[in-house]
Amino acid sequence: MNLAINLACVFSVRKTTLLERSAASTLLLRRHGFDASLVIGVQVLPYESHAGVEIDGKVVSDDEKLPEVYRVLERC
Repeated sequence: MNLAINLACVFSVRKTTLLERSAASTLLLRRHGFDASLVIGVQVLPYESHAGVEIDGKVVSDDEKLPEVYRVLERC
């Protein structure tokens, strides 16, 4: 799946954001029958935002330690 997303980003006319990549990954996973969730989080100090993908509460798009670093703002 990451290969498909990476290839699509290579052919994009502009730089893609992590949110866009995570949303696309979530949609692809759902189309293939997985119960994927788009998760948006924030780290307060220093301020930093992040988006990732989870399946059954487990991070599948990034490092599994990310939920410890970022506070979840939205899971959809």
